[in-house]
Amino acid sequence: MTHSAAMTAEVYLNGEKLIRHEGSYSTFRVDLTEHLHENNLLAVSVDNGADQRVYPQNADFTFYGGLYRDVKLILVPAVHFALEYCETPGIKVTPEVDLSSGNAIVTVEAWVEGEGTDGQTVTFAVAGHTQTARIADGHVQSVFAIENVHLWDGLEDPFLYTASAVLDSDSGRDKVSARFGCRKFEIDPQKGFLLNGRTYPLRGVSCHQDRAGIGSALTPDDHRANMDIVRELGANTLRLAQCLYIGYSQPYPGHSGCGQL
Repeated sequence: MTHSAAMTAEVYLNGEKLIRHEGSYSTFRVDLTEHLHENNLLAVSVDNGADQRVYPQNADFTFYGGLYRDVKLILVPAVHFALEYCETPGIKVTPEVDLSSGNAIVTVEAWVEGEGTDGQTVTFAVAGHTQTARIADGHVQSVFAIENVHLWDGLEDPFLYTASAVLDSDSGRDKVSARFGCRKFEIDPQKGFLLNGRTYPLRGVSCHQDRAGIGSALTPDDHRANMDIVRELGANTLRLAQCLYIGYSQPYPGHSGCGQL
């Protein structure tokens, strides 16, 4: 349902409490299917009071309350990609790069929910290539070989591929996708951090998701403005805080944690 309910949340549908979620900055979803009526009232109660069950208890930033990102209502067919598998969209991409050959092996996995899924097929697409694989025990995967791979190369060339998965069933079509970069990184005690075989010094800052007057409720424009400041400073990494950017080419506001630019 959301990853931005601070700091605990209870979700009600037509007066019935469906879930209590403890802890902000982490995605959680609620399946409303079996509780819907012809007319419905959805309510979310949030609380940022002190609670020994919720981490963190003390920090160098303010624990704001409320819903500080959008709450999304997701409609899917009866047979669909698993929205509750680790609270992801149901797709996982694992690229492995061989710098000597310039090629990459990309494994794309998906998880499916619904009755009668085994034996049905999912069509994957990566870098202009498609493969069809059969579902077994709610899981399906394909492996792609990308020749002359376009590397994700930090700020100099933050290129991203897209992997997609399509599931057709009697209940309708469902599709998920994920953007990903192909890169290899290593840490050497003498040379430091290596990206794609070369030394890549990490120079970063700490970024918190708050601003005067709006607290944690930053808009996409606010996140882009933050990134402009980080770039102006010459930084190429962000310290883990309450924000996330995966690849500078695609700021991803509203998720917890931070990633390399």
